[in-house]
Amino acid sequence: MATQQTTTDFGSRLCPISDISHIICLGASITDGIVNRMEDCIAQEFKRQGLSVKVIDEAEGGRGVEATLAAWEKHKSKYAGVRALVVIHTLGNDVSDFRPWSKMREKTKEALYTAMKTLIHSIWSNGNIPLLVNTSFRAYDNGDAIMNEDIGSKPFNEHIIYPLAKEMSPCNWLDDKPYMDWYDFYRNRNFHILNSDGTHSPNYTVIRRWYINNIVRRIRNESPLREARIDNPTQLAPVLPVKALVHFCVQPHSTGDSEFILGAHQVYSTGDRDSINLSPLEGYEPSSINMQTFFESNQIRYGSNKGALESGDITVSVTHDACKRQYTYTQSKEYVKHSSFSGFKPQQQILVTISAYRNSPGADKIGRYSVDHGKSHVRIDASVDNPTPHMKTLTAYANSEGKFDVYFMCDEESSSRYAFINAIMVEPL
Repeated sequence: MATQQTTTDFGSRLCPISDISHIICLGASITDGIVNRMEDCIAQEFKRQGLSVKVIDEAEGGRGVEATLAAWEKHKSKYAGVRALVVIHTLGNDVSDFRPWSKMREKTKEALYTAMKTLIHSIWSNGNIPLLVNTSFRAYDNGDAIMNEDIGSKPFNEHIIYPLAKEMSPCNWLDDKPYMDWYDFYRNRNFHILNSDGTHSPNYTVIRRWYINNIVRRIRNESPLREARIDNPTQLAPVLPVKALVHFCVQPHSTGDSEFILGAHQVYSTGDRDSINLSPLEGYEPSSINMQTFFESNQIRYGSNKGALESGDITVSVTHDACKRQYTYTQSKEYVKHSSFSGFKPQQQILVTISAYRNSPGADKIGRYSVDHGKSHVRIDASVDNPTPHMKTLTAYANSEGKFDVYFMCDEESSSRYAFINAIMVEPL
């Protein structure tokens, strides 16, 4: 079972990182897939979590560590003295080119080690802070690397990444691993969330959110999101499909049903709107609803958003006139259950993003939203005269049956008469 691991005294073992102005992303195709053309959206997510930073993609597909070093040396003068966190995920293409470790020439091993050490030193000497991500698991030889990890990236981590991380960035070394432990995260998801090679995902929603949240937690000096190893991921049945799920709330008279579920690629906020980027999700669309007809009839357009999304995505702004009519609401001053979600692993951590907007005259529309019946909550002001984004995220944990509930109520500290929900997006971690 994959579960989040936390530490109890991490604060005393991690050096404080503060006043970060830039997040610079180094690596190859994985990092580029996470960041490329999504820099502004990622920066918006950082801002939503209280960090104002500029996100820069310095990754490029196909690079090994020596090519990454060469690219960094070419561009590093732009970041000299900048309070930048440089997130490094590399060696993946070197694993592909030179594995297995046991048959590599010692000269090649030394060259990779030296290039990585030089890269880390160059970042420090440039006045920046390196944050290493260990090399991700990849399913070489039709998945045989699950059973024999020595033929994949594991020894590259053990002989290069781990010693250098511990030696050259000890304040980012925690419980015998780099702070950002990507290996088991990928290994556990090899057959279920990612593509067949266990590395290159058809969409990067889950990976991107893990990447962002761990960077945020590191800057805040909090424990990392980590996973316990699943002994044999090939034996597990899929828990959720590739994409995250969106539970869209609609009025019964709109479609003849009270709700439907779509796949989602990304959630982000801009100055005057919130968007959930959707795509059809086979098996989760009730047969009573023709999704294409529904979207066309409500004038919600198909298509990518300035090239940032994959072809065929649907961009939905929850402040769009058509979307404003899609909602459920309560007038209760006590928490009521809005919806239930199931199909997760027991105690699995889930990110829950709630959108709330209702453009109509009348009383304030301020709600409280919770996944633990009020022990913790977020507050969303969905009033017509409130120009701020109307999306907030909670962290839920599935119970022993793999379920959790979402609750909402009118805000008790305001004159609110209504609490609205337009959509709920759930993303398993």
